[in-house]
Amino acid sequence: IGLFAGLDKAIQRFIIYPSYQKIDQERARENVVQFQAALEREVYHLNQTVLEWSARDDTYQFIQDGNEAYQKANLGESFFADIDMNSIHFVDRKGRVVWGISFDTKGEGLVKIDELPDENFSPGHFLLQHEEAENSIAGVMVTSQGPILISSRPIVTSAYGGTAMGTLIMGKYIDKELLSILSEQSGIDLEIWTYRCDAPEDSLFSFNKLKCQVVGDSVLSELDQRSFLKASSGKVVVRQEKDSDHLHSYTVIPGVFDNQFLLLRANSPMDITATGRGVLNGALLSIITGGLLMLIVLREAIKLSILHPISRLTEHAIALRNSETLDSHISDTLRSDNEIGVLAREFDMMVAKLGQARRQLVEQSYFSGMTEMASGVMHNLRNAMTPIIGHIDLMKEELKDLPLSQMEAAADEISSADIPAERLEMLRAFQKESFQYLTELVADFRGRLDGMDDRIAAIESIIAGQERYAASGRVADDIDLEILVNDALAMLRMEHLHSLNIEIDTSLAEIDRIKGPRNALMYILTNLINNAAEAVIRAERKEGLIRISAETEKADGLTFVHLMISDNGCGILEENLQKIFERGYSSKSGETSGIGLHWCANTMTSLHGRLYADSGGINKGATIHLHIPQKPADLNIVK
Repeated sequence: IGLFAGLDKAIQRFIIYPSYQKIDQERARENVVQFQAALEREVYHLNQTVLEWSARDDTYQFIQDGNEAYQKANLGESFFADIDMNSIHFVDRKGRVVWGISFDTKGEGLVKIDELPDENFSPGHFLLQHEEAENSIAGVMVTSQGPILISSRPIVTSAYGGTAMGTLIMGKYIDKELLSILSEQSGIDLEIWTYRCDAPEDSLFSFNKLKCQVVGDSVLSELDQRSFLKASSGKVVVRQEKDSDHLHSYTVIPGVFDNQFLLLRANSPMDITATGRGVLNGALLSIITGGLLMLIVLREAIKLSILHPISRLTEHAIALRNSETLDSHISDTLRSDNEIGVLAREFDMMVAKLGQARRQLVEQSYFSGMTEMASGVMHNLRNAMTPIIGHIDLMKEELKDLPLSQMEAAADEISSADIPAERLEMLRAFQKESFQYLTELVADFRGRLDGMDDRIAAIESIIAGQERYAASGRVADDIDLEILVNDALAMLRMEHLHSLNIEIDTSLAEIDRIKGPRNALMYILTNLINNAAEAVIRAERKEGLIRISAETEKADGLTFVHLMISDNGCGILEENLQKIFERGYSSKSGETSGIGLHWCANTMTSLHGRLYADSGGINKGATIHLHIPQKPADLNIVK
């Protein structure tokens, strides 16, 4: 046991711990990148503010004549507080400062920033070089008052016309307040240093053949200086001080001038490594004492409670799918009180009700001429059953891949008396991995079985609704439209959910409750949403979209709910906008039944509603429109 513990500790230290440290290092890199992104957002907002002020007709006039009316209207005492700036300069084409002012970091007193002169800029000053009306210079600049975010744009008319008559420059200090805001936005503890290269002072160090020094009173440690030299090549550098439980990640942000830089350092705790160390130490004892016993028990339990029942249930489902009748039962041979047993009984009940419903529909079609109605119901039930069978097939395939024979062989070999320690360690590691895999598989199967339960409940709801109005006509239910749409989405095929973005407009929640046959409307919505999903998939969109919205309309003295289901799928030719609702027509390759939309259209007509489509053409998406009466009026509905 001591040898095993020592070996396990060595594996943790030299194999597992480094992986945890690597995750912490990646997170540290992400932290400094997040802060850099936050700083870039600040530069973007600053640049947009300058754009708003530089592309104005009154600013264009002011830079030419310096009129006092503009100053009184726009450059009063509240101006800096309103735009949250520390420095602003209006510079004409000759470099003359028409109006300019700079405040200290607290915004209380005037200061002089050497790099932003109060009277004249040199004609070739970098911040004044704009070739086009929409040009801008924005970023970080190191000044005598500290680092600032700077933005410079040409002053043009509001239509971006005319010759640029000057330049508008605005700046905002990168002070403690801004750093605090950016730290809060990115959730990072950070520090910042400014560098200016080719400076004449002492205490310089080399960077790419330049001589650089830290601006201000800050002092960099040797570790920080080495990190700056490496990060200046464009990399994010992660360092850990000796005996520290924090990582320091560094990156260098170039300024608007080539010889200026910001060094950012984010401080990140090594939480994942610490947590991983505790978890691994705690798991060591449980692995030694319970691994073998749990593996044997789990293997037998899986055989009895999962593998055999799932195999029989799968075979039964496949037989039902290929059978002309629904008379066979699985629960007679699969008696159990666990989830699979409950699923088998519910499955039998569902199949029995499905068979009864099918017989009733056939009889009703024969006696009352409603064959089309029966076909439509079966179409919807088939849509609901397909995902269940698919899940069962997938579970069976995964169970076939279980290494049961290897697990049994490993258990037998561990039970033998004479086995090398190294071999024993490998077998126990295999047992641990197998136990984890089996545990995850059981949890995954439980989730899938829960999903199949929901599907079965939906099928039972369809059958129950059919029973309610099979003999005497449709029943007027009190329906919440938003809930009805969500229930229909729950019937969407699983393969569609992973490739679609479905948007439900807030307008559905604002629609008053409607009166009508809930199950019939449920069938219609399920068909329409599935058709929209298949249209998106056929179009091979990278970002498939279905949007559902609604509004209330009045026509002929009645109130209708206008429900719209839009997609960005393959679209519909103009000449086919009416044909898609005809019996036997189908635009799907390999399918010729064309029951779904024809049945939906006929059902909407019987409800005194309307179903129609519009589309911009091939690959331009389509919208299906439903006009649903909000209340039944002289319909064949039992109130």
